[in-house]
Amino acid sequence: MRRYLLKRLLHVLPVLFGVSLLSFALVHLVPGDSVTTLLGTRYTEERAEALRSEYGLDQPLPVQYFRWLGKVLQGDLGSSITTGQPVREAMAERLPVTIQLVGWSLTLGLLIAIPLGTLAAVHRGKKEDHIASVTGLMGLSVPNFWLATLLILFFSLHLGWLPSGGYRPLKDGLGTHLRTLILPALALGGAVAAVILRMTRSAMLEVLDQDYMLMARAKGVPPFQRIVGHGLKNAFIPVLTVIGIQAGYLLGGSVVIEEVFSLPGLGRLTLQAIQNRDYALVQGCILFIATSFALITLAVDIAYALLNPKLRAGGDV
Repeated sequence: MRRYLLKRLLHVLPVLFGVSLLSFALVHLVPGDSVTTLLGTRYTEERAEALRSEYGLDQPLPVQYFRWLGKVLQGDLGSSITTGQPVREAMAERLPVTIQLVGWSLTLGLLIAIPLGTLAAVHRGKKEDHIASVTGLMGLSVPNFWLATLLILFFSLHLGWLPSGGYRPLKDGLGTHLRTLILPALALGGAVAAVILRMTRSAMLEVLDQDYMLMARAKGVPPFQRIVGHGLKNAFIPVLTVIGIQAGYLLGGSVVIEEVFSLPGLGRLTLQAIQNRDYALVQGCILFIATSFALITLAVDIAYALLNPKLRAGGDV
């Protein structure tokens, strides 16, 4: 197990280094200058040079990168050039909203995908299977920002059931909290539900043809117990990998959804930082999202290895 964990960690480290390098390069390739944006109408060449010198922006890019990377390795992500607030504090204030959005999106996606995928596999080639297949295809085809717009038009503007934007924390009550997150979660979790649905159906079809499932049916095991207790339990191993990967994608997808619904989360903070050319804040947000994705993938790999007896028997874990 230690060897397997070490191997996975060694795979993650080059990825994080590459992400840090790429995010740094891309941010500095964006047209414009954070100092110019910050000064606005108060811009003078003297003030601009003073600010660039204060934040080290007058140094060559390789020097700026390795100076920033050295601070990151010490836990210092720098300070926002537009607000002066430490990047870690700014991210910590916004992170709970994004975590809640991702959590509810994944929950709704699983509640939709697992039952529909199982139903489609059990009724292979029948009406239920066709409905689930069409639902999955629609979920993969519709962009989340377009789905978000449709949800706002129907449930907020037409029916008036739910707010079109804003955020209320959980401390204000579960009902009030959910009213502000149900539409964003549906918009963000639609594509995730479609991917998990298709994977669940595929995994269940393979399991249903196994000898032990046929034996359970011959012994008269009730359908629900046979399908859920025996079939879904074994089919869930490959589905778990997809769930973990999709959870990572949700972090990146939250950028657009948080902007559409005016949610004060990490994704919207990243977008605002890009618009303001706030280099330190952009790099900190991107690095955090990439690190979270890598760690989620690592956790899923370990869980998959623990749940899959074939890997343990092969001595890879």
